[in-house]
Amino acid sequence: MGAMGAHGNSGVVTVLSYEVANNNLAVQIGPSTPPGCETAPYTAGPGEVAIITANVTVFNPNVQFPTYFAPYYVTNMQSFYPIGFYAIQSIPVGGAATIQHQASVNLVSGSTYRFRSDIRSPNGIYTAGQVICRGVVTIGKRD
Repeated sequence: MGAMGAHGNSGVVTVLSYEVANNNLAVQIGPSTPPGCETAPYTAGPGEVAIITANVTVFNPNVQFPTYFAPYYVTNMQSFYPIGFYAIQSIPVGGAATIQHQASVNLVSGSTYRFRSDIRSPNGIYTAGQVICRGVVTIGKRD
């Protein structure tokens, strides 16, 4: 599937993804992954990297609190955030917005990863009419 580069095989190994809508979701104060906002488990091979693009669309919050969004992954029963800062947006009552983030991660061969979305509201719980989370994780092989 990969092309021959100057230093050997490289290219896309596979693509993992999720897209899930949760209706009447209570957005929590602390770390929270809404139901279905995660990939299937993936076991890395040698020299692989994950390129993560993820977003969340929040519709019709009942209170205007800042929404924090970040991609993260779980491996060896530990959570890791491959980003420096959350993406943050304050969505007006009755409004909607999409919050996006991206990251890349060098994977450890033989380790199993599950990529997830963290959607939270540190200033207080609110209820959104609908929350759609999406993630696309492209697993590539480095030269």
